[in-house]
Amino acid sequence: MGLLDLNGSDADIRKNSSSIRRIYVEGYDTSLRTCDVAIALREHFASCGEILHIDIPTHIGSGLLNRFAFIYVSGEDAVEKALGLSGSDMRGRIVVTKAYPLHETHFDLDLAPTKARESRRQYMSTRRICVEGYDTSLPAVDVKLALRRHFASCGGIFHIYIPTDVGSGLLNRFGFMYVRGEGAEEKVLRLSGSDMGGRNVVAMSYPFREPDLNLVLAPTEVYSSSSIRRICVEGYDTSLAADDVHYALRKHFASCGEVVHVYIPTDVGTGLSNRFGFVYVRGEDAEEKALGLSGSDMGGRIVMAKAYPFHETYLDRELAPIRAAECQLGSWRQRVIGVTGYDTRLSTDYAKSMLIEHFSSCGHVVTVSLGQDTSADPLDRIALLFMAGEDATEKVLQLSGRYLRGLNMVVTIVCPPVNYSSTIMSDFTIPPPRKNRETETETTTE
Repeated sequence: MGLLDLNGSDADIRKNSSSIRRIYVEGYDTSLRTCDVAIALREHFASCGEILHIDIPTHIGSGLLNRFAFIYVSGEDAVEKALGLSGSDMRGRIVVTKAYPLHETHFDLDLAPTKARESRRQYMSTRRICVEGYDTSLPAVDVKLALRRHFASCGGIFHIYIPTDVGSGLLNRFGFMYVRGEGAEEKVLRLSGSDMGGRNVVAMSYPFREPDLNLVLAPTEVYSSSSIRRICVEGYDTSLAADDVHYALRKHFASCGEVVHVYIPTDVGTGLSNRFGFVYVRGEDAEEKALGLSGSDMGGRIVMAKAYPFHETYLDRELAPIRAAECQLGSWRQRVIGVTGYDTRLSTDYAKSMLIEHFSSCGHVVTVSLGQDTSADPLDRIALLFMAGEDATEKVLQLSGRYLRGLNMVVTIVCPPVNYSSTIMSDFTIPPPRKNRETETETTTE
């Protein structure tokens, strides 16, 4: 049986395969993020069989996770193995499991508050408007402020995005406003052609599926504040386990910006960490701040840091034996990568197909899980990419900040491998996107 995409309803799951089993689980920390609990459950029940989907209902009012969730598994004796883990410890909490066949419905009443989403869905209904006519020589922040003031009477403007040409630094002639509220789109369109600071601004509807501006926006597809910088570090204790080094480096460089990923090459034969590793950071002056820590003390050892841009390859020769051994053993580990910026207004299937198309050049996209956190702004919801393949993670990181259908796709985090120690995994969370001048999400009280 191939991998199934099971982010739909129970009815969809029943249609997809009769060999899928549903497990009820409770006992996890309901104050955590959905993605954190999903990763913990996937790791904890990995030995039971193929985990096809994890459904963690969320209460609309409080934003807290429901007290129980469901794991959909397949494989020989998968249910029995999962039930055998009932009462086991998962990151300091006792989880309880029991079988919950797909035809059973006795938990539906408890789930009713999490399913009453129609009013919430209407409130969050988002429309994208393309605007032009503003002064492209002004800073993006000034244009955003002018647009917000000009269209303030139309409804809730929760995000304004002004693409910037990478070469010239000038604003693109097209910008995008994301509005919501009753009649907001119609009110904006009625202001099309009106005067804004001595210039006539034109507004037109630009639905999320509309690709007509792809060619015009192509030169703006890379954004410095959303792109990731690679730093080569050495000087750590190579006799330590890779996850211990990972944890130490993440803590040491945390002050520099967002530490999106840490990669420690490990010799397959000896299990020793390579003499140098890589820290991937993003944020204003993140690279400069990381280089400023070169020569600093980390746990009694002096670590050295230097910039190692993605186009550089001079370290490949030293890494070649490690990569060859991993390739020979087929040990390229599947990694979970968090991404924001996708079109949350699209259907689940269409949004997933866009993400798969965008990242398929990086490696094998095993599956995509879309964020279900309805308390977050649509552009802040995290999609989890399950990637496999040689250098797949590296290639995905290089795509951070790239344009996709008018939105800025940003890689927010690379989750540590599931075989890392409980210490680092329990400390690990997927942070919300960092707000910045180019891609800031501006929220208003409605």
